[in-house]
Formats: sequence, C-alpha cells, structure tokens
Amino acid sequence: MRWTNYFTHPGDNRYYVFAFSEDEHADAFQQRLNNAGIEHERHHELLDDQPHRTDHSEWLFGVHRQYFKQALEANHLVHAQYREKFIPSAGLRWGLLIGTLAVILLALAGAWTQRAHGQAMPNGNDWQIAISTSWVAPLPLLIGESIGVEEDGLGLAWTPTGGASFGMRLLRHFPSAWSLETGLETMRTTSDWALTFQPGFASGQIPLSPALSDTLSLRTSRYRMPVLARTQVQLTNQTRFTAAAGISVDFLLSDAFTTGFQSVDAIYSDYLIEENRQYRVTVPLRVELGWEFLPTQKDRPGVYLGALWWREWNANRWGEATWTRQLETADVRLYMGQAAFALECRLILP
Repeated sequence: MRWTNYFTHPGDNRYYVFAFSEDEHADAFQQRLNNAGIEHERHHELLDDQPHRTDHSEWLFGVHRQYFKQALEANHLVHAQYREKFIPSAGLRWGLLIGTLAVILLALAGAWTQRAHGQAMPNGNDWQIAISTSWVAPLPLLIGESIGVEEDGLGLAWTPTGGASFGMRLLRHFPSAWSLETGLETMRTTSDWALTFQPGFASGQIPLSPALSDTLSLRTSRYRMPVLARTQVQLTNQTRFTAAAGISVDFLLSDAFTTGFQSVDAIYSDYLIEENRQYRVTVPLRVELGWEFLPTQKDRPGVYLGALWWREWNANRWGEATWTRQLETADVRLYMGQAAFALECRLILP
C-alpha cells in the first residue's frame, strides 16, 4: 500500500515517480515542473490490477532525484491548490471568524473597563493574566545521552537540540494560598537524527559496500493546554515563591518528516525519517517552580521567572527511519525521551 503519491522508480532508483489520478492535478503538476525548469517524463498508466479504483488509470511523472526537493514542493503546492476547505461553507467560515473576533474584543473591553486592572474584579475574585515564553533545554545537558537503536543493519540515534514555546496564562487566586492555573501554548522543538547503515554481507564476510551515514534535523510543533494547581509562599510584599503541579493536554499538529539520499559509485541509497508518530493527544505530568515579582504600582506589569519539567505517562511518542537500496530495505523505530526541562519567563499583565 502506498501512503504517498510519490515513490522510487522500481526499475531505476535514480528517479522518483509522482502519481496523480485526476487530469487537472496532473496538468497543474506538469505546469509547475515546466515553470521550474525540471526535466521529466509523463506517462498514462492503466490500473487493471486495482479493480477497487473507479478510474482504473493514473498519470505518472518521472523526475531525476537531483530535482526531488523542487518536485516535492511542486507536488505539495498542487495538493494545496485543489484541497477542499476545512469548513466548506463561506458563511460558516466568516461567522466563526467574526464570532471569535467578537469574543476577543469583548474580553479586552471587559478587562479594560474593570478599572484597567486585570488582577482584581469587583466581586473580590483575583485573576491574573500573563504572556509566557520558555526555552526547552536539550535533554543530553540534563539527564543523559541521546537515545539510539539498531536493527537490520540500520542504526538510528535521536538527539534533542532544544526548542521554545509561547502562550498565554490565566490564573485564578483563591482566598487561601492556592490558585488554579490554565492557558494555551504553542511549542516547537528541534532534534537531530543520526543514521548509519551497513548493507548485508556476501560470502567470505566481505561487505558489499561501505557503511553509509548521515544526520538530519527535524522541527516539530504542538499545542499545549496546562491545567495546574499552584501554591505560593510570600517572601516580601512584592515577591513570592510559587510551586505548581498538574497535567498538560498536548495536541499534535502533524507528523514531520524529511528525506535524503547518498550514492556509492552508481548505487543510490534513499532514507526517510518521520517524527511525532503518536496518538493525537497525550497528557504528560507537569511541575513548575518559580519566583514572581509584582510591583506596588498596579498599572505596571509583573515578572515571573521559573523552571518547568514534564514527563509523559508512557513511551507513546516515537520516530521511524527507513533505508532503501535497490531491492534491499531496512526500517527501525525509536521511542523518544519521555521527559523534558525548560526555563520560563512570564510578563504578568496589569
């Protein structure tokens, strides 16, 4: 089963093949190839061996691997051009946009009219709104080395290189020293994936070809919604020490993948790495420690500096690597680290 509409040419791995079932998609792809000056061959293929297909045919384009990245970009643009809108009805799309904007304007107007002071409401309940940003420290600096695995001659090593997040926080103070905290964040992380591949051995234990290796970088994104219980210790009139614990609900945006190839003489090796293979939602545990400063002037913003740590319940996030050389294929799966550490800074709005 093919998961994408492109694959290595089965008879000549110097070429990639792009397949399209719709005539207009094929014409648009060919036009983009021509505009980019990419040499290609177009062929109409009958699919008699696939009776489940209604059209029984598809257009095939052969592109040399040196133009693969440009052709892949053209392929993505064609699918984006003919992609159906997430909300088909224009009225519903505009209604959702206008409704969201109205809610935001209403919230801003309410915060502004309440004595221009978002920390105290007339009913006596204390609220706190903050803008947060954090830097995710690479795990090897804190808890150990990168994670590696090897199978079928294919070795894969995952090394986190850092990341960052940005979001909003909403905190509700209770009469006691406890508070309830939530918000919404978007987080991006980067990591290096090192691959090594040693082909099989012929008679006499002589390698068929030298071992190949490469390192690829990937960047992934996700949304996070923390739900935390927080307590605090008052140090001075303006400063306090805080500690919070709870969970985060993480929503995965999409898988991230990258491809590459190497050649030894006239033999090409193709490889693919995919990260963020997991269930769409995960709920890691989360702990935060920090120092908070609130000025005596209520119209000035406060500052929060702290550190946070989270750990997933189980190893449900993994990456995959696939290496193809002519008729030889190797694949391996690696479960990534479950814990992470970050430094956080917040601007507490007045």
